[in-house]
Amino acid sequence: MDVRRGDLAFRGNFATVEPQPDGSLAVVDRRAGRIAAGTAELTAAVNALPLMDGVQFLLKESVEHRAALLMRGEGLDAGVSDADPHAEGAVVAPVEGRTEAAQRTAGILNAWVRRTYEVLDEHPVNQKRRAEGLKPANIVLPRGCGVAPHLKPFVEQWGVRGALVVEVGLIKGLGRYLDMTVPDVAGATGGYDTDELALAQATLQALRDHDFVLCNLKSPDLAGHDGNAEAKVRCAEQLDRLVGHVLSHVDLSSTAIAVAGDHSTPVSVRDHSGDPLPLAIAGQGVRTDSVTAFGERPCGTGGLGRIVGHDVLSILLNLIGAAEKYGA
Repeated sequence: MDVRRGDLAFRGNFATVEPQPDGSLAVVDRRAGRIAAGTAELTAAVNALPLMDGVQFLLKESVEHRAALLMRGEGLDAGVSDADPHAEGAVVAPVEGRTEAAQRTAGILNAWVRRTYEVLDEHPVNQKRRAEGLKPANIVLPRGCGVAPHLKPFVEQWGVRGALVVEVGLIKGLGRYLDMTVPDVAGATGGYDTDELALAQATLQALRDHDFVLCNLKSPDLAGHDGNAEAKVRCAEQLDRLVGHVLSHVDLSSTAIAVAGDHSTPVSVRDHSGDPLPLAIAGQGVRTDSVTAFGERPCGTGGLGRIVGHDVLSILLNLIGAAEKYGA
């Protein structure tokens, strides 16, 4: 998707809604049953909508229910709230402009969200889903409005060549924006059925000609959002197999490996939380401590103490001798 200066960018969800007597739309499922097929057809129907007050909307489907949305036109303002209420049972939230300048943008966005429902509710894909007992993906809910930032390519910012081995479009797009290598991995679905060994093998392949490789496994986050403790255990086992395969095929005298998460998604909360995350690092020069298990409680007593996320890359670059020297 071509992003231009002045575009407004959103994360989007295909969701399931039901009309209410007062004309509002109640969210039944923010992920439309984690729809796995048909989103390309739904996207094409939405993108066929005419301009609204001179504004064009460009939707691009991603993994399962996820999508990216661009709003393109003159005089747009990013100071708008989310249409996604972030909770089942709530009604689709009216988008509000936080400033007077953003009120026009909010009005156009509200009209577009309603039109996606009108176009998608009886779409053949959703007629088929209903016939099969599945939830329809009958609306698009945008959230997280922003504009394209001016960021340096990864190699210019950090001095090392970087690659991303990831499953979902949001992180892939970020990697391409930073001019990193982003391979497409066969079998990496972004769902519970993902092939974790394919991710591990792609990571090892990328390590052959890149200094830094980030590999992301999405499934533990899904289990947290679904409130499914048994699935969370299975996803942790997936992660264990992925990391084990990488560790068994690298030379730790010349490679540093870190295992961490980007955020916590407890099954009891079913959403992201601010809980601290465990971090384990292996490699030449790592100062070992007495921790023998990987988890929130045991790692809380580890030698790294409490650090913030943006410290991790600097620590890893220091271990491989690629960090900028501090001091005189």
